[in-house]
Amino acid sequence: MNRNLANTDISSIFNIAKVFSILSVVLAHSRLNDGSFSSALAERIGSLGVITFFFISGYFFNVSKYGVVSFFKKKINSIFIPWLFLGSLVFAVSSQPKNLMSWFNWIIGNGTYLYYLTILIFCYLIFSFLKRKTIAYFFIFTTIISLFLTSFDFFGYSKMQNINNYLNPFNWIGFFSLGYVLKDKAAGIFYFLNKNVFYILVFYFLFVVASVKVENEYGYFSKLAIPNEILGMIAIFSISTLKIFRRENIIRISDFTFTIYLIHFLTFPFGRFLVKNSWTQFINPIIYILICVLLIVTGKYISNKLGLNRMYSTLIGIR
Repeated sequence: MNRNLANTDISSIFNIAKVFSILSVVLAHSRLNDGSFSSALAERIGSLGVITFFFISGYFFNVSKYGVVSFFKKKINSIFIPWLFLGSLVFAVSSQPKNLMSWFNWIIGNGTYLYYLTILIFCYLIFSFLKRKTIAYFFIFTTIISLFLTSFDFFGYSKMQNINNYLNPFNWIGFFSLGYVLKDKAAGIFYFLNKNVFYILVFYFLFVVASVKVENEYGYFSKLAIPNEILGMIAIFSISTLKIFRRENIIRISDFTFTIYLIHFLTFPFGRFLVKNSWTQFINPIIYILICVLLIVTGKYISNKLGLNRMYSTLIGIR
């Protein structure tokens, strides 16, 4: 890989990273959760997707290009409408009580997977008005402290909050901030990751195996969450630099990752037709994602025939 990467190369690497990240998210939600060693590995790997998406969002955040008002107007179509529409659809088929407060908690992610979007909008708001990189460094520091306090529960930190740890913005904003401060350094970073991808993957694998042996919690707020998430995100970007993954079909899926995030729970009933054991749990997320893509493409074909393509794309969040 050339040290002087073209913008198209950098864009492709980020798109591939988005595909690996959504695989991580689906793995986190579909793993066996049976207390086995492989389930612990799946939980470790499953905690990499969200923080990588925050990093990518921070990297591409550029409110100055549009202005604050125009930026958030665009987000109404690209985030809020599909968030409310598809989030409500998944809520409708869930087992949650069907009342306004239950729906509201579902949509904001209070105990549900949609917390990511609530925190993302919080990050956008903060960085729309506080644009200096010194602020970003401050938030990186606060996230390290917040995750440390959450993981080790010092001073009853997790119990002092009126909201759950997933909706604590200080547990996440540092990853968005990290992408924000590194946006001018992507070419050099990806060059280094590409040259050292083998060592990075071996090191991360050894870390994950060892870390599973030394503690009994493995998710976002485990005691080794910070090194797992940082090393894991580095591993995701490392494999994303490999040319073997720079294929049109893989990059095409990156256009659908937001929609897949919103609807992947709808595909889990198909799991009754899949083999589920310690190792197929790592394969099944690929099948769930392919089902999502099939549903999205089918809907797009039908909407084109009906002349409703623009409305369809807006409702389901095709970027």
